[in-house]
Amino acid sequence: MFLGNFLSSVGSIDGTRINPTETRSFELSNAIYDELYLDTDTSMEYTIAIPQWGYSTVFDAKFKGNLLAGNVDFTLSSVSAILIKKRKKGTYKWTTIHSIPVTKVEDLVFALNDITTPSKSTYTYAAVPIIDGTEGTYQTTDIDIQFKGAFIIDKTHTYRLYLDFSRDSLSRAIPSSIIEPANSKYPHVVYTSKSNYDKVTVSGLFVNLESSTKTIDDNWGHRREVRDFLNNGLAKTIKFDNGEIWIGKIIDSIQESTNGYSENIKTSFTFVEIGDAESNEDLYYHGFSNYLEVKV
Repeated sequence: MFLGNFLSSVGSIDGTRINPTETRSFELSNAIYDELYLDTDTSMEYTIAIPQWGYSTVFDAKFKGNLLAGNVDFTLSSVSAILIKKRKKGTYKWTTIHSIPVTKVEDLVFALNDITTPSKSTYTYAAVPIIDGTEGTYQTTDIDIQFKGAFIIDKTHTYRLYLDFSRDSLSRAIPSSIIEPANSKYPHVVYTSKSNYDKVTVSGLFVNLESSTKTIDDNWGHRREVRDFLNNGLAKTIKFDNGEIWIGKIIDSIQESTNGYSENIKTSFTFVEIGDAESNEDLYYHGFSNYLEVKV
């Protein structure tokens, strides 16, 4: 009676299936194993066959000369790309800043430098797999951003205003016309455009930090590189350590002036704001992102 009913199933003496809230380790010993499969779906029907990797699989170790138990093969067959997104911590809207196509194992190992974030801020970044054309689970991390000085960056180079830098002036463009009717004491103001952008003048000392001396002496070659960089016509991110940031383009002329010493030469330039660092569309059209979000 006892042996005929209670132990009649092939899984009669198996441990009771559980679904723990957290598993930190798993240990096997004193045996030879062909494969080890762990899944969080405790509602699966009993079978002696090892399931294929699925969305609830934790790991599947096949012991083929190694201890690998990940899902690389499953990921490559189902994930077409990984989107990198960001948002200012505490806000709701995500901004996509990059898309990484996934076709081979090496594509899953990558590094990305986001040059469009301001100082004195915390951003949440997310890696989002694209599975069958839809977004998968967000894997997130928070990054505190702090730096000293001022930086001007495009997709070719990064330069730092290292010493004596300042934002000399800022003006906000308001395109408008004044109409003076013959029968009115006061004029009418007509706004002729919806344009709403800043025009900023910046100055400071560019120092070649890769030189052996890291001083302003014999710095003329570096300043020439900076002038060529400022005049290359590309959109640039300009940001200060106080948290100010713009996406802009250089206009007018680039000026150099001596400040009391023949090698103490300040460079000044003017740029106009052409985009928003929190806009995927602006980042894409100005070359700071390779992925344009579809608006719905």
